[in-house]
Order: sequence, then C-alpha cells, then structure tokens
Amino acid sequence: MKPAMLLTLIIGLLVTLSSGSQAQTRVGDNRPGQSTPAQTPQVQTGSDEINNLNQALAKRAASRTPGSDSVSDYVIGANDLVEIAVFDIKDLDRVVRVSNQGRITLPLIGSVQASGLTARELEVVIAELLRQKYVKNPQVSVFIKEFQSRPVAIYGAVKKPGIVQLQSPRTLIEMLALAEGFSEDAGDYVTVRRHQSPRSPAPSSTGSQAEPVSPSPASAPVTASDGPDSSGSPEKVEIIKVRISDLISSNESRFNLLIEPGDAINVSKAGIVYVIGDVGRPGGFVLKERESLTVLQAVSLAEGVHGTAAKSATRIIRKHPDGTKEEIPIDLAKVFEGKQPDVPLQNNDVLFVPASASKSAMRRGAEAVLQAATGIAIYRR
Repeated sequence: MKPAMLLTLIIGLLVTLSSGSQAQTRVGDNRPGQSTPAQTPQVQTGSDEINNLNQALAKRAASRTPGSDSVSDYVIGANDLVEIAVFDIKDLDRVVRVSNQGRITLPLIGSVQASGLTARELEVVIAELLRQKYVKNPQVSVFIKEFQSRPVAIYGAVKKPGIVQLQSPRTLIEMLALAEGFSEDAGDYVTVRRHQSPRSPAPSSTGSQAEPVSPSPASAPVTASDGPDSSGSPEKVEIIKVRISDLISSNESRFNLLIEPGDAINVSKAGIVYVIGDVGRPGGFVLKERESLTVLQAVSLAEGVHGTAAKSATRIIRKHPDGTKEEIPIDLAKVFEGKQPDVPLQNNDVLFVPASASKSAMRRGAEAVLQAATGIAIYRR
C-alpha cells in the first residue's frame, strides 16, 4: 500500500473515531478535548453578592453616632481587670481582677464592691473609703485594662467568629462588622439568642400558658423554655431571627437591635450542593435558603459535562441524618432530552457524573492514531 493511501486510511479512521465520541455530546456538554478534573472540588459562591453585603455592612457600622465608642458608661463586672492608682501614694496602686462575686481587695480598705459600678463611680467609692480613715484628700483613678464580663459570641458564616467583649453599647450591625462581615457561605438569616431572667408567662385567654410562636418571614422574636435555671425555674431564652436583607436595608431598631452581654449571634450557613466527576468545573455550589437547585441547574453551574461522561450512570449521593447514604440513579441523557424529570437536589447532595471507560479508551485511541498519522506524514516528507 502506498504511503499516501495509508495516510488517507488513518485519517479516515481518526475522523470516524472522533465522530463517535462527539456524537454523545449534547447541549450543556463541554469540549471533548478537556481532561477529567481530579482536583478537590472548590465551593463556588456568589462573591459579588457577599462583597456587596459586606460593603453595605461596613458603611452602616461606620455611620454610628460620633462619640458612641466611649467606655465611660461601661459597667464593671466579674473577671474584669482594673488598674487603680492613688495620686502620690504608690503603695496603694494596684492592678486587680474582679472576683466572681463582683468584689476587689485593696490595701487599707479591704474588700470593695466593684461590679455594677462604672470606673468613675468606683473612683468615688474608693476615695471616700480612704478619706474616712487614712488619706485627707485622696485622688483616685480607675482604668479598665481588660474587659471580660460582657461577652458576646459570634459564630456561623462570618469571617472572624469568636467571643467579643462589649466595651460600649453595640448594635447587631456593629457586632457583625467586628467579625469582619459575612463569609462566602452565608445564608439568609442572623439569629440572636438571648437569655432572660425567669418571669411568669402571660396567661392566655383560656388561662393556660402561652405557646411559643414561629418567626415570620421577616423578623420576629420567639421566647422558648430552655431548661431550668439554678433556682429550678425555667430559664427563658429569647430567639430573635432577622433576615440579612432587612438588616442591611432597613433603619428600624427591630432589625438592627442593641446587643446585650451574654447574647449569642449566629449567621446561618447556606446549603451546598456538590457536582463532581467528568464535568467542566467540579465544585460545591452555594444554595440560599429560599432557593432550590435541580440536576440540570447544577450541571449548568458546573459548566456542562465532558464528551466522555457516562450520562446514564450519573447518580445522586445523599447522606441522611442517621449517617446512612443513599445512591439515587439518574440518566442524565434522558433528563437532557426531557424524558425523565429534572430532580431537585437537597443540601449536601453530591451529584456524581462518572467518566465512560469505553469513551475514554476511544479518545486515547484517536489520539494515538493522530500521533501515528502525524509521524508518518513527517517521515514521508
């Protein structure tokens, strides 16, 4: 056989193999030349939306009333560290920690109640005690070195979760700004959990105890019993659920509420659906609480499937609350054609699109034929 005829035959075989591979590619498929990703899927989020929220949050936090950062009205509490100085009497200077009972111990005057007083009020109390017996005209200064008695927990989908000590009155927006804003997987709600002192519930019209109510789509406080306190009475917990969009866009205090010591602020996390396998961009795609995602939408977000994908062997891997896993078969080709329903996905579902061994082998064969044909063409020149 002449070299030219051999080359023509090889190229024809190459075209046939390539056509067989590409015949499987439908709308939403990626280019067959792309390799199957093997990297760990990354969470894909609406970064622009989160950035816009954080910019609006920072702007709102910066617009607080000038001078509201003053700690002069801070009320001393247990575990705060205070520095006390008496002018011209160095032996009386002390740095002391407020006890759990709210007291401090100082030379000459002994135990002093500090909890419940501001720094200025404590100065007056110490000065009066010294004046009564020891110092003619004492000049006392009190400085709070560590704020430890007014913790607020911030957790969930924020960039910097942790415990923040309230040094001055703060709103919900300011507290979220201190946590450096929302993280990429933030959901739609912020929940403030607040412990209240026990009190008798208001009776209903039938004389029975009022039942807790569910939060409205906007923002509504819910009071619920959370177990007995040390006195045996039920401890009341107020749960305030605020939609993030309302918090950012509204100036109403019922959304941007004043935070109290002991509050716990939780930013809800959005659900995530993972798409892995022979797709263009494997990864996790964030769900908002008001949104759902179907198989076709997930495949679209993953930039389609490759030509080597085994569409009929696609499956959803779903983990149940009890730890068991379920595999739900999906014929993606029939879903594309509308012959099977477009199944909705749930939070933490994994949509797995495997690669077809035969298509992959065919592609490798086509690549080998192409290399051989190129080699012959070069050799015969």
